[in-house]
Order: sequence, then C-alpha cells, then structure tokens
Amino acid sequence: QVYTSTKETLFLNNRTHPSTHGLSPVWIFGKNPALPVFNVQDHDQLVFLSAAANVGVLYNHTSSSQHILRGHSQSISCMCVSEDRRWIATGDNGSKGWVIIWDSYSGIPVQTFFDCFVGGLTALAFSSDTKHLATVSGEEVQCVHIWDWSKKAAKLLSCTELHPKYGLQDYISFKPNDSMQLLSSSKNHMVFYSMAKGSLRYFALNLKKLVGSVVFTQPFPLSPKRVPLAEVSLSRSVFHCTKSQVLMAIGGILVMMDVSEDLVERQNLPSSKIKKINHQQDPITALTMVDGCGVIGNVKGQIKFFDENFKFLRWFVDLSLD
Repeated sequence: QVYTSTKETLFLNNRTHPSTHGLSPVWIFGKNPALPVFNVQDHDQLVFLSAAANVGVLYNHTSSSQHILRGHSQSISCMCVSEDRRWIATGDNGSKGWVIIWDSYSGIPVQTFFDCFVGGLTALAFSSDTKHLATVSGEEVQCVHIWDWSKKAAKLLSCTELHPKYGLQDYISFKPNDSMQLLSSSKNHMVFYSMAKGSLRYFALNLKKLVGSVVFTQPFPLSPKRVPLAEVSLSRSVFHCTKSQVLMAIGGILVMMDVSEDLVERQNLPSSKIKKINHQQDPITALTMVDGCGVIGNVKGQIKFFDENFKFLRWFVDLSLD
C-alpha cells in the first residue's frame, strides 16, 4: 500500500482503522511545545505534523480530521521530515530509544530501529536525497549515527562519540545536496562532521568564543549599551542553500562562516572565515533556509525573507507573533 499511496490516500473517505488496544486515542488535543510543527502538505489540502506524548499527529486542516501515528511506547522527543515531505522520522526518549520512519501518504511505518539508542534520542535529520538518516542519542557520551535506511534492512554507515564537554547536542542537519557533511549544536558548541574519508569525523567550535568575538568587536546597531554575554540570544545554525557557509544569528547580528570540505581535517576555523552583518537591533530568535531563501524571525514576531546574497525580499510585521 505504501508504493501505491498518493497525497490523498491518508484522509480519503475518512477511513477508520481497527483498534488493537482496549483504549486507543481517537482525537488529540494540544501538542508538545518543545517540538516543531511541520507542514507536510500545502497544495490541495493543508496537512500538519506535530507530536503529543508518545504519538505523532497528522492534522488535515482542510477536512478538519486527524490521523494518529501510533508505535512508540515512550514520549516522542524529536522528529524530522524529508525534503520532499514524503517520509517522517520520530524518535523517543526511552532508556533504549526507538526510531520509526513513516510514510506520510499512508501513515504506515516502513522502518523501525528497536532499542538501538541508549538514553533515547535528542535529534534526527534526513539527507537531501532522503537515503540517509542521522540520529543523535541522549546518553552522557552522545553517539551520532548515520544510517542508510532505504534498504529493507537498515545499514549503519558510520558513527562517532562526542565528549560531554560539547554539551547536549539536540539539533542536527545535513548540508543541502551533500550527505557527507553535517552539523549539530548544543548551547555551547557547534559540531561539524565529515564522512568524506569513510569514517565520521568532526570538529567542535566553541560558541562562547565565537559569541565573544562577534559581540565585543562589533557593537549592536542602535544600541548604546553593551549586552552581557550570557544574555545574547543564539539562533540555530543552518547550512547556506548554495554556498559553503554556515549561518547563525547572535543577537541581531547575522554571522556567516565559510566552511570548506577540509575544515574537519584542519581542525581550525580562522577568524578571516567569519563574516558579520549588523542585521537589526531586535534579537533574532529563528533562522532557517527554505526553497533557496533565508528566513529570519525576531523577538517582535517580525518575519523577514532574504535571497542567497542576503538581500531582503519580503518583510512581514504586525503579525502578533511576539
């Protein structure tokens, strides 16, 4: 049924599924606020993915209906969606965490990793071609695994362990169109990974040093006061969609880091490779790349779009999102 499913299959004729338990959820109210909401479909119908407790929820806004993804026995702690929005991965926080990969067209689980992750899961990511899945475990010495899940039996391609001094890595992503490079981040370190030479190797960048160099060498625009280091807001780091750069927002400053393929081998990111743009006075709270465009959100709920050369395209204000 997975191979014959289309975008309309899941909510076709409001199908009901027989229950295999004495008590089964039929409608979910609310969501886990710690996890994002994903837009799974936005053409003929609007379908969103969220998580609540140990289930995923596909909500069809157009037909006001739900499909509940049931399979985890522990609370879902992380999720990701493939670039084509066909596949969904969910991970839980059990002592031996599970990962389940679902077909968003049919709601059917197509791959399950049982008891593979000590301490549960903190982050998941699909590669651009969807063939690879990156997982980050939640144990004290975190493990990053790269899987080829597209085979009938998932194959572990590479893995590495991270020292606890790098903080709890709770975010990971692949470089667009390159499944050999990844980055992950915690509150105090950003970690760059490379599988170019077969094994998964990494270089960890201390964010405290980066923030200090940015904040104290270039004042915030229109700000008469120096901002204490501990109060500076940091956004998630993202790969540029076309350039060999990683973007990050520190307060109202947009930071661009030139990251070459040999960064991991050199174990050094020179200051000459770091560029800064005094973007705005209000601290940036969200930063991402979508369809070749950069998107920024700030503490006032304003949303700005810019092209790959950082020229503004659109600016939305008064959205009441603060």
